[in-house]
Amino acid sequence: MQSSHCKTKNPFLLTSTINKEHVEIIIESISTMFRLEDLIGMESYPKNDLHPEFIEWGYEGQTMGAKLFKPKFPPKMNFFFHTLLVFLSLKTTSFNKIPLKARYLGYAILRNLNHKLSHILFLDLVANLRAIKQGTCNPFLIYPRLLSFYLKNVLRK
Repeated sequence: MQSSHCKTKNPFLLTSTINKEHVEIIIESISTMFRLEDLIGMESYPKNDLHPEFIEWGYEGQTMGAKLFKPKFPPKMNFFFHTLLVFLSLKTTSFNKIPLKARYLGYAILRNLNHKLSHILFLDLVANLRAIKQGTCNPFLIYPRLLSFYLKNVLRK
């Protein structure tokens, strides 16, 4: 993406020119493109709801701290959270720690709750573009597969 025209803290639109074609990304288009149907839902959940669930799913460690670790889960749950981390990783944590964002998403998936994933993905894209523009992070594109799929389908239309 060449540019992002976002001035507010919670922008509603990313714009870019790709191969001389104007492209816009909004939360609703992410939700529609990936059939998430997640415009209504929650972005976070009370820790008091999460912790008993993690124990029920086999977590064998302290849940009251700020960190959860994949190896403390049984193999199936370890793989589940590993998959979420591969998808959600912003390369800011080790792959054994499960950040809060991944815990929320895992909880929502396993409890069949409507989670605002498209909103979270959009805000991550915005934050990444801002950080690159400000020079506060190494330039890398987060969610490259997601963006590739999105842009390929948008540019086909």
